[in-house]
Amino acid sequence: MLDVIHQALRRGDAAAAERAAREGLAALPSNPDLHHLLALALMQQRRVQDAQSALEQALMLAPERSAFHVTRAQFALASSEVPAARADLQKAIQQDPNNLSAYLGLARIELSEGKLDAAETHLKFARRVGAERPETLLLEGQLRLAKQEPDIALNYFNAAAKLLPNEPMVQVSLAMAYEQRGMPALAEDALRNAIRLRPDAASTRRQLINLLAKEGRLDEARDEFKTLLEQHPNDAGGWRALGQLQLGRRDVGAAIGAFHRSLSLYPRQADVLRVLHEMWAARDAADEARAFLDSLIGQHRGEDLLWDARYRLDAMNPIGPAILKAWQEALPNSLVAVEAAAQRADLEARGAEAEVLADDVLAKDATRVGAALVKARAELRRDPALGEQRLAGLLERSQDPILRRTLLGLMGLGASLRQATAEAVVHWTEAWAQTVAGLPLPAFLPAGPLVLAPEEVSVPRLLCLFPGVRGDAICSALAESAPVVIDRFGVNARNDGLGPLRPKDQHHGEQGADAVWRAELAKRGQTEAQIIDALPHIDAEIISALPHARIVVALGDPRDLLLNWLAFGSAQRYAVMPLLQAAKWLAEGLELILDEAQKAPDRIHFLREEALQTDALAALREAAGFWALETAPTQFSAVQPGALAQHMPNGQWRAYRDELAEPFAVLAPIAARLGYAD
Repeated sequence: MLDVIHQALRRGDAAAAERAAREGLAALPSNPDLHHLLALALMQQRRVQDAQSALEQALMLAPERSAFHVTRAQFALASSEVPAARADLQKAIQQDPNNLSAYLGLARIELSEGKLDAAETHLKFARRVGAERPETLLLEGQLRLAKQEPDIALNYFNAAAKLLPNEPMVQVSLAMAYEQRGMPALAEDALRNAIRLRPDAASTRRQLINLLAKEGRLDEARDEFKTLLEQHPNDAGGWRALGQLQLGRRDVGAAIGAFHRSLSLYPRQADVLRVLHEMWAARDAADEARAFLDSLIGQHRGEDLLWDARYRLDAMNPIGPAILKAWQEALPNSLVAVEAAAQRADLEARGAEAEVLADDVLAKDATRVGAALVKARAELRRDPALGEQRLAGLLERSQDPILRRTLLGLMGLGASLRQATAEAVVHWTEAWAQTVAGLPLPAFLPAGPLVLAPEEVSVPRLLCLFPGVRGDAICSALAESAPVVIDRFGVNARNDGLGPLRPKDQHHGEQGADAVWRAELAKRGQTEAQIIDALPHIDAEIISALPHARIVVALGDPRDLLLNWLAFGSAQRYAVMPLLQAAKWLAEGLELILDEAQKAPDRIHFLREEALQTDALAALREAAGFWALETAPTQFSAVQPGALAQHMPNGQWRAYRDELAEPFAVLAPIAARLGYAD
């Protein structure tokens, strides 16, 4: 009977082994060996609790059996309970000083923790018991691999292969040695041998997939994935890995399908959702993203991560509050949802409500950063020093550069509210240096070949937003008159040569940019006659390539623009640069636009910050009239009452003239030319 069970276990037929063990126990219920083998059969079927119960029965009947303690150690290792496993292995050795499996088990634990000398010590005892046993030879080879000695490891593995020619683990070990030796073809052969011996071994097939992917054989790797996932259709990690592989093959649709399957099986994968958001943004696929997340929420209504992703997708849109309400109804005890509500109330300048919600979150979980930021902003409004203290504590605990930039920016704002300008500049300058990702400052290209204005076409309406202007407020106001397209400020920029990606030859040629501009808009379902196209910068090449365009340029005192850029960042999210370099770039851009305005005053209109501050609607009506829009904006929301400032008042640069003397000196000539006094 015992031999029958052993044979079933060796061939991987755990169900047959279980049946045989139970049949034996029906006749011999007090046989510890049968209980032990039943435990092994159940564990092969991943029935962990049942396996542990059977093993405890075996140990109760025969507590002195060293092999049973080794098995319990193996079960403990399967659930990452290393201290318990180590204790059982040591107990097994106490009961039987010649227990080879116990010595090898202790050596494997040390090897997995990178303690190679300790592993060697346990192996010395294992050699004394069974130096030529295949399991000892395998561990000898694995230790040599850890020491980056693949040639010696191969000797051990080949010796083990002679003793166990049909053991998959030996073939897998050979593959690892061949790969480390730089022999991928032999590694592949060994992995395929292992798969032939055990076709349903998921980890082995994954190793083969990784090997093929490293070799750039992505189509073959994809085919192996298909086999793997046919055998293990509920493997969330496998579907995620397939999605990553499909991205490498540039098959975005297949990648999204694989990621969807992975999240359907296991939705708590923030990294996968982050990749998907980047893909949706790059493809301007917001509707696809909504359908995708709505489908997942339908399957997993109790998952905060999915609700949060869905809400963030439309947080700034009119449907945002409805999504937040549905989230809170689905998960009434969700701290994440309450935190999102606090952030929304703060955004909408409902400060008292926002602070109450933030306090509720922080009372239950003091580590919630979003709620802590809401609380800090409330404190900055009341007592800047208190808010700065909270922000400093968050900064000390954070390593994320984007969060650190936010924290330092708010600390600078707090210092400015206390009129501690030197401290403010220190914080803002450190914030400025936190994130290095982003596009470099674009060069200002000279005018291209002469382009004749096309006839009988709509006139392009261009809006140039230099860093430091109130771009969000301006775009929101103008959107009442015509859709404002702002896709040039992120990863989703149109490839028409008018945004961050400039023409290959540094100009659009004699044909100009009109045709490509209209074609790229049409790809996005937009009609050029209806839209306002927001540009992150403008130069002579853009103006010459669209000779019929009418351009509104939002600007102000260059020193105020630079101060706001430093304090609040910009929609362009340019890469980190010295502040002096930013000042020089800003001066060059403004000089250029002034020169162009003098050449063609009927084509360029200035929307000045001081006009927005004095009478915003009058200034916006002028811009709308310049573009010949049928309706003018009727509202301009610069800063809502009770909200923290998001833009410095005009002329505030004077408070910082000492701290920022050098960059302000660069901007002084263009400021004077624009009519701004010192």
